[in-house]
Amino acid sequence: MCAFNNTNGNVETNLKFLDCMDKSKLPLFYEPTIPKQCALNNKINFDQVTTCFNGKQGDYLLHEGMVATINKVGKGSFTLPTVLVNEKIACTSTQCNYKSVVGKLNNNNNEETTMRMAASNSSNNNSPSITYFFASR
Repeated sequence: MCAFNNTNGNVETNLKFLDCMDKSKLPLFYEPTIPKQCALNNKINFDQVTTCFNGKQGDYLLHEGMVATINKVGKGSFTLPTVLVNEKIACTSTQCNYKSVVGKLNNNNNEETTMRMAASNSSNNNSPSITYFFASR
């Protein structure tokens, strides 16, 4: 959440950062090597991310994320990660990957496509919404 907070809402950068983190073998307990490399790869200021992560801003973003999650999926049990595309569940747990999300953006068309192509081909001519629920600051 702190990394996203430092991208000025750039969805492409956010997705590339997430993809980098998801492809990496993260340790059970926080260790900054992988997040730092993913931030640097995507031109995200890692010093600002660290300040956020270790401070009140991180606490605030975590709380706001919790509120948003409860508002979208309720207080019941659900699996992380959970990805919504246009307010509908696209995938959960180990089934979540780039291809599954793009497939939902592309209305499950089997054509080979990219996130950008799927967004530009949106049937309602509006930008699609992607909501990614995960457990991290």
